[in-house]
Amino acid sequence: VWSALIEVAHRQSEHQREANPADRFLALLRTAIAAGRAHVAARNGGRPDDPGTRGWCSSRPARNPGRAEWLPQGARIGWLDGQDLFLDIDSAYGVARAAAAGVDGIAVGIQTLIKRLHESGRLKSIDERREKLKIRRVIDGSRLEVLHLPAEVLEHFIVEKTGPIGPLTGAQNDPARFARVRALSRLLDDTGTST
Repeated sequence: VWSALIEVAHRQSEHQREANPADRFLALLRTAIAAGRAHVAARNGGRPDDPGTRGWCSSRPARNPGRAEWLPQGARIGWLDGQDLFLDIDSAYGVARAAAAGVDGIAVGIQTLIKRLHESGRLKSIDERREKLKIRRVIDGSRLEVLHLPAEVLEHFIVEKTGPIGPLTGAQNDPARFARVRALSRLLDDTGTST
């Protein structure tokens, strides 16, 4: 059993190294948000819609225990405005690097990553007039240069992914298989083995 677990861990590690840097970066951001190491705010700097999935934690203040307060967790990596995500790439890149520390890291620098996000069609808009991939927006009262992505890049799309072999090679979306993979991942985390 252990040799099979080690083989799976090695294959996963190889897959992650070979993965598209833009995909890996966004996956690391989603992981950091889920772990409470990063958050996104509303465009005005306040709590976004559905804060529990955006890196905010609910707490009950002693003075009014019936009312939940939402507190941001970790570094702010961007702002949401409807279906738009305005990403602070410097903050987001730092969070992703920290999330990848001790594993495989991020294979590209920040400027290459920005280009890969554009090449993969993930940027909703660019500043064509200035010939820049970052756009200027007034956010939380300040004029900032940000990357403009669809807000859905922060969502987990487990049903679209079937693992390293991919959907074109005959893999199926199998809930039991996903449960086994999650259990294996927890086991590897508990034993200190990194993937």
